[in-house]
Amino acid sequence: MALNLTKPTGRPSWPVVLLDGGPGAGKSYAIAVASGSELVDGCIWVNFGEKRPDEYAEVPGANFAIAEHDGTYEGLLETLTEAVALGQGEKPRLLALDSATKLWESINVATQAKADAQATARADARGRVPVLPAEVTPELHVEARERWQRIVDTLQAHQGPVIVTARAEDASIVDDSGTIIVQKSRVLAQKSLGFEAGAIIDMPERGRAILRKIVSARKPMDAAEEWPDFTVDALWRRLGLHEGADARTYDRAVQSPQLSPTQARNWIAEVKACTDVASADRLIAEAESVRRPAETVAAMRGIRDGIAELADALG
Repeated sequence: MALNLTKPTGRPSWPVVLLDGGPGAGKSYAIAVASGSELVDGCIWVNFGEKRPDEYAEVPGANFAIAEHDGTYEGLLETLTEAVALGQGEKPRLLALDSATKLWESINVATQAKADAQATARADARGRVPVLPAEVTPELHVEARERWQRIVDTLQAHQGPVIVTARAEDASIVDDSGTIIVQKSRVLAQKSLGFEAGAIIDMPERGRAILRKIVSARKPMDAAEEWPDFTVDALWRRLGLHEGADARTYDRAVQSPQLSPTQARNWIAEVKACTDVASADRLIAEAESVRRPAETVAAMRGIRDGIAELADALG
């Protein structure tokens, strides 16, 4: 394959901005103000689990429309996908999701409900009372992260500015003597959110903003910065986006179509097809011998334990 080289443009792309803070800190107000920026052509506001933002239409200059959906994860994903598919006009359109905290809570609730249903089915087969809430298996944890990542991938596909809100709480780390050695804000969402964001603004209280992260070669930051009179518009301008922007692109890892037989095997499906514990154990041992990911092996063990429980019930 011929080497393909391209020269960097030096131009920024629209970031995913994370606004985190406690209730009433001004996150939603900041979205409303940003929607009126002369750099954007309004805003599509996607609400999830938060109070409807109708009243923010009274914010001077606010220019947004609320995207309706049925409140489910599937409805949210479909709505975001449709919003991204609208494309951009002469100016980019802001896309806002409020809030990531409620989304991750919803995914966790659904994951726990599925774990409880599986545990109940196993207990019923054995004529026993299920122990609830059930332990969430590694396989279900993987499924939850995949559901989260589909939302993130959709937001990142938007070729314009994105704002995501999340709630945060103070977290402290203490030493053995009980002395606080670190105190910082902890975002209440899936832990990868901070890595996915191009800029993070902590809003610990109304009227206060702290710039925690900014991905910029133009004006990099050395440490967290207090930002009096913060606005998202001012952040965009600091990044140089008023001078033009490139498309947001990600060089994601793509699985090679030339997979080895070991890589191509669906180990989870194979262990699910096992009818006895011995065959499941042999398959797990084989997966370990060819160094399959620890997460895959852990999920296989969870399925194996379910087979064992069912065998006990029927035996």
